[in-house]
Amino acid sequence: LKYLQSLSGRRCQEIALEHEFTLSVVEGAWPLRGHIDALFLDEFGVLIWDHKTNRRPETANNWSRRVQQRAYAWAVRRLLPEQKEINWCIGYVNLGEIVMWKTSHLEDLWFEHQFREAWEQFQQFRDADHWPEQLNDNCGYCPFQGQCATYRTSIEAMLPPMEHVIVGA
Repeated sequence: LKYLQSLSGRRCQEIALEHEFTLSVVEGAWPLRGHIDALFLDEFGVLIWDHKTNRRPETANNWSRRVQQRAYAWAVRRLLPEQKEINWCIGYVNLGEIVMWKTSHLEDLWFEHQFREAWEQFQQFRDADHWPEQLNDNCGYCPFQGQCATYRTSIEAMLPPMEHVIVGA
């Protein structure tokens, strides 16, 4: 708390630390689950705090466009409906820097729309028993890498041709 106050210049009151939530976004869909590092209350409203270590700083514009940040702001608006303003703060612990921005209830509409579209698409794929492979930033974490032709092809494209590989060098 003192760390946040010293960096932001704001007087804050702790609401929750390491808060896990599960909320329904779309009827019948899987629930949204998340883990918020910390929630604080200040003179402006609620501040969602996320710790980042060993990372290069990014701008508030980059952070604010991410689904996770929009999902968490959506969740906090449901968990604390009496709070009119929800703000985000990314704290780069190793650098002693923070990035802050305001969220908007209009982002909630975008998030709900995106979630609904993703759920409908999932149902279509499930019903057709067709799961298209699409390379993205999460592929490195996927437990199905070994069975995914798209992932294997992308890795093979990064490897040098075999005639250029020197064995035992």
